[in-house]
Amino acid sequence: MMGDMAQNGTLGAPTSHVRADIRGPRLAMTSPSLIGSFLVGAIVFSVIACSSIKSLTTEGSLAVPDFGQPTLQARAPQLVAILPFRNLTSNSDIEEETEEIEIIRTAFSNHFSSRGYTTQWVKLTDKLLRERELVEVEDINRSAIDKLAQITKAEALIFGELTHFNRLYLGVYAQVAVGVRAKMVDAKTGTVLWAEEDVSRGHTGGFSMDPMGIAITLATNALALRKIELLREADNLFRDMVKTIPFADMAEDGKRPTITLLINEAATRSIRAGEDVRVGMTGDPELQASFDLGDYRLGVPMDEVKPGVYLGSYRVKPGESAEQLTVRGYLKNPTGLTTKWMDALGPVAIDTTPPEPPQGVVARSGDHSVSLKWDMSPEPDLAGYRVYRSMKGITGFKFRAITETPTFVDQDLRNDRRYFYKVVAFDKAGNESRHSVRVAGTPIRPGPTFVRDDVSMDTNWVAAASPYILEKDILVAEGATLSVEPGTEVRSKGGALRVRGRLLGKGEPNHVILFTADASAPSNRWSGILFDQTGDRESSLEHVRITKAETGITCSASSPNIVGVDISENDIGIMIRAASAHPVLEMNHITMNSRDGIQVRDGARPIIIGNQVLNNGRHGIEVLDSSALAIRGNALMGNHGF
Repeated sequence: MMGDMAQNGTLGAPTSHVRADIRGPRLAMTSPSLIGSFLVGAIVFSVIACSSIKSLTTEGSLAVPDFGQPTLQARAPQLVAILPFRNLTSNSDIEEETEEIEIIRTAFSNHFSSRGYTTQWVKLTDKLLRERELVEVEDINRSAIDKLAQITKAEALIFGELTHFNRLYLGVYAQVAVGVRAKMVDAKTGTVLWAEEDVSRGHTGGFSMDPMGIAITLATNALALRKIELLREADNLFRDMVKTIPFADMAEDGKRPTITLLINEAATRSIRAGEDVRVGMTGDPELQASFDLGDYRLGVPMDEVKPGVYLGSYRVKPGESAEQLTVRGYLKNPTGLTTKWMDALGPVAIDTTPPEPPQGVVARSGDHSVSLKWDMSPEPDLAGYRVYRSMKGITGFKFRAITETPTFVDQDLRNDRRYFYKVVAFDKAGNESRHSVRVAGTPIRPGPTFVRDDVSMDTNWVAAASPYILEKDILVAEGATLSVEPGTEVRSKGGALRVRGRLLGKGEPNHVILFTADASAPSNRWSGILFDQTGDRESSLEHVRITKAETGITCSASSPNIVGVDISENDIGIMIRAASAHPVLEMNHITMNSRDGIQVRDGARPIIIGNQVLNNGRHGIEVLDSSALAIRGNALMGNHGF
């Protein structure tokens, strides 16, 4: 029967017995100055009365072998593997609960190893099981003992079940109950070598000033507080529970150093350059203490700041970086006997590398507001972004806001006043990127906006002020740049938008810029966009729709880039003329114009690539008196002329 239970991983129905232990307040550290030196400037919380009541109730237990048996005393298992604990209290597999169960399991491993047994690191046990596709606890418990022994190379296996698991957190008040049923099984025979079941219930009403209380004061979030309170109660439970296990070497009974607690406040966050990984440990006094940060830093010394209380720290240097560093604490006595504990709160991450600066930052104006957006940063440890604003543009940038998403809306601004912005990314360690490129936005009252004057200086037309109504021919003067924001509408009462300077109309696939005739235009037509003698000065249209014009775009001795533009329902789609005109027309949709889709004349040399020229009333592309032009990869269909 014992062998069957061991093979199935079921711990069975124990016989009834009850133990209770009522305890008063925990021992506090004596000196506030000691705490202050350890915190190094951290806020010291006021001490609130702290009490803990622990109730160990065992409703029954498996028949425990007589530990006086010579077999167990004469030859203890050389290696013991602690298998993942089965949770009998919940069907939940949420990440937070899984982490909490691992805290309990690691705490048990620490207390069990203090009895002198060589205990396999729980993460190594899990790795070996995963390699054999054993991940779920139920699958592990259903596996044969000899198979588990072969995988872990252990001489004994410990099966554990979580019988009680209740947590209540209200501010600084915590109420936690943890119950575990465990048994150790001989990997060869299936014989139960040890079995026990206990429950610990505790509550605290504030922060104690023992090292556990120090960790609480250092914790930076609610999740950290919960982990620490859970570890507190698990330590209470297993400290008494493992006393029923004999020492592996009976000669060491009472001689092996005792560790009662190991914590580090860095487990809940990443540590950056100049910060300390601080570790606290309690145990037997007047011994040699140290800790490891995984295999990254070994043997970091710890000072005994009070009898049995050891504190140590490692300061992170610029350029250092490491992940998944498990803290291991050591306590060594003069005879050389050493006790090792694993920190149960989780691995430490050292991160001194800042994220890359945010890319693709754009500003869009609204009524008394400016909206910012940028590309999501790819860093896996990204924590958020900080937005800075200036009224000057070159200097004077001041912190404005923190956001977790790549968007921000700055509100309650003065219309017609220009604001400048930069964005930085920061990671979970607090490392901050360089500033992004500067962008500017000018809040503006809602449209319509009537345009009567020429554009003589750099000007932005924004979607929030749409539609822009051109009341006559409007000139973008030489030396001036007109930038048109995605989603903007421009309507003309008949006049042209004549460009002598630069026109930058860069829309987006879902925010196209529209140029069209106003309802009041004669014959519902306007003169279109005319690039007039701009030469090689940069102008570009992208994701724009031009419609209801006599000629949608005219390039006269001008060479703009026209990419991804919808030019439809005009008389002529595009006209290109003069030998100095060599614009790029690429991936445009030129369709349903009443005459020609594209006209090329007077020696013009455009590059016409990958356009769809469809269903125009006369020719798709008409070339007159021009040569040495590039026309390739276009689709010309349904046009009624050539």
